[in-house]
Order: sequence, then C-alpha cells, then structure tokens
Amino acid sequence: MLLPPMTLASVQSPAPPPGTYAYTATVAGKPVGTATITVTDNGVIEIAERAVGSLNGQPGSAQAVLTLRSDLAPIAYTGNYEIAGAQQHTDVTLTPTTATIGSHAIALTPGATHFVVVEPGLMAGIFALPAEMHAWNDAPALAVMPSLAQGFPIVPSASTGPRPAGVATSDVALGFGGQFPFTIWYDPNTFVTDEVDVPGQGLVVSRTQP
Repeated sequence: MLLPPMTLASVQSPAPPPGTYAYTATVAGKPVGTATITVTDNGVIEIAERAVGSLNGQPGSAQAVLTLRSDLAPIAYTGNYEIAGAQQHTDVTLTPTTATIGSHAIALTPGATHFVVVEPGLMAGIFALPAEMHAWNDAPALAVMPSLAQGFPIVPSASTGPRPAGVATSDVALGFGGQFPFTIWYDPNTFVTDEVDVPGQGLVVSRTQP
C-alpha cells in the first residue's frame, strides 16, 4: 500500500541523474523539432527544457521548467511558448491534492494518487514519468496539461507495441493507454528516456546519443 503523499515527501526516490539530454522529434519519418533537457538536483529536482520545432507548419519555440520534490511529485511548472510570433506564458503550482493554473484549480480525482505534468508537444513532463511511475509502483495519476488548463487520467498499460529497431535491448517499455496512448522506452538503471512513440500521430521522439 502506498503511503500518504505528505509522508512520501521525506523519501528519496531514484531520478534521472543530473546532466543534459538531447532529443529529435519526427512525424512519419520527417524531422519536426528538437529538445534539450537539463536535469539539476539541489534539494529539489529541476527538469529544464528548451525546444524548437513547428506546429501545423508554423515555427515555434518553448522554454519550460518542471520542479519535483525528492519523492518526484511535481510542485511547480513554468512554460514560455512562442508559435508563429504569438507568445504564451503558463505557471502551475501543485500540492498533493490540487494543481492551480492561474485562477483555475484542478483537484486530484478519486483513484489517482499523484499529479504528473504532461504538456502537449514538450518533453519535460514525459521525461520524468519513468522515474515517477517506478517510485509510485505504477499507481494511477492525474496528468495536468498546463497550456490547456486541463487534466486527464493516466495509468500504465501492458500494451506497448513492438520494440523499435533503434532502442537498446536493455531498455524497458512504459506504456499508457486511454485518451492519449503513447509508449516510453527508457534505461531502467538511470530512468533516462531513450524514445517516445505516439502511434496515433506517427510521432517518434528519439534521444540523440552524444
């Protein structure tokens, strides 16, 4: 049985090691963007992202910072986005029971034990998921989409699809079904994501090896 969220705050959970990780996104094999993730750990874990790419043919860029407690529960998210010259800023603060986006509050739904942050088109929140799910024994969570001020249930699924050709044989799959199905392939020793597959969109995000 999971301990209550406030008790878990004192437990140090495995997380991707500090460092910089680069990714390239393709749709139907065509490059559509790149992202750089930088992880720091100074008592709280920060996952910072810089991304550039295109959305519906329009150029865009984004900067985001996801802040996690030592038990990997998110406590804050900040995003600054620019699409075709239009700018958007979003801030999220999270407690064990509520995520607040501006004046809008999202309550943790029955059955979910934690919040996670999954911003469409960006990697920071997805990058955190393998370590979060491991720390929480694959418990159901409520995913917050900051730019849309919405949440949706997220539960690991046994259905992950075949192992992609470029993924190491030692990598482990973390699949999610439901409204937005996708699979994360990651190193089980470091919890670093190597590939994300979103079959419904033909989207593949691959780690660029140094």
